[in-house]
Amino acid sequence: LGLGIHQILFDKLTGDYYCRYRDQEGINKLTKFDSLEKLMKKVFHKRNLSHMIVQQGISLLRSEKRLIDFRVHTNKDEYGKWQVAAIAAKIAGQGSVTTHVNNGGVVKSLDELFENKDERELYEKRLSEVSLLLSSILEKNMEGIIGEIGFDLGIDKSGKVWIFEANSKPGRSIFKHPKLKNFDLLTRKLSLSFGIFLAEKAITAPEEIFK
Repeated sequence: LGLGIHQILFDKLTGDYYCRYRDQEGINKLTKFDSLEKLMKKVFHKRNLSHMIVQQGISLLRSEKRLIDFRVHTNKDEYGKWQVAAIAAKIAGQGSVTTHVNNGGVVKSLDELFENKDERELYEKRLSEVSLLLSSILEKNMEGIIGEIGFDLGIDKSGKVWIFEANSKPGRSIFKHPKLKNFDLLTRKLSLSFGIFLAEKAITAPEEIFK
């Protein structure tokens, strides 16, 4: 849910540091410090830093100055092949460091976000290719059977795709959007189709699925 995430920014002109985060009351905060040491002492003094991960900053695409990331659902079909079942954009709430809906985020379809058709098709192609590649890689390196993955991906201002997270039991909040309801049905249909595929394989070629 984006809890515990902090974004640290440095202003090269003034030399000031800013920290954007969500406090325990669920309020988005943006605090300013004249040194990194003061920021760390004020914001992280009660936290065990050994339990935290430091990640590089990424200049993501924005909509009305708000960060954008993308949820991509991949599912296996009736042939046991990976398919992209849904893609949606998530736009961060005002002052939020994440795009979670519970923190003011908004879900949009790709045609709502990208008015230019060529631009939309380009990003859709890149997101789809990356998600299918990642699905195959994860499947090969994990035990058991995987039939659905929800990826959280970002696209930076140069067009490069970044992976933030892969969810084995992805949430379905994006499907509340009116334009994404058909994709909700598609993901459910594909899950059933893959289940039938596995049942048939268990009878005809169990060695292929119980390796």
